[in-house]
Amino acid sequence: MCWTQKERKDWNDYTDRSTTNLDRLKALGVKYYPEIIGKNAGSWPEPVSTEPSVHSWDISKYISKAGPVKIAVQHKGGRNWLGIKWVSIEVDGKEVARDGDRSDVGPHTTNKIYSFDIKKYSPKSKIVFKAFIYGMGGTNVRGRVLVL
Repeated sequence: MCWTQKERKDWNDYTDRSTTNLDRLKALGVKYYPEIIGKNAGSWPEPVSTEPSVHSWDISKYISKAGPVKIAVQHKGGRNWLGIKWVSIEVDGKEVARDGDRSDVGPHTTNKIYSFDIKKYSPKSKIVFKAFIYGMGGTNVRGRVLVL
């Protein structure tokens, strides 16, 4: 996307097209690096606090039916790690799933993928991914949340 004019960049359109191309490569038996590509729900604030706090990302526009949902918390830069105490999914303000296993992402472990099951879906529902996160060893950690 480095050749696209800034005002025309659309990450979600790009990932849609990339996913189609990766499907083609897979069908042809071409080996490739499986970069995690998904819908960019957003990033955490920079600098991230070393004090744990809850952050939320509205993922409603990326969910179109009930069933399995995968979310990736992805480290994209910085010398510090992002600690993750828990993550959850809320539908219309009610928590429907939670993963309470502590985890982290950082320079050597760049992705943590969470799997959830949304049992009920309505196109009018507000679906939110929440994470209780903090900077480990400092505040220099950049990254994003992707809906896969």
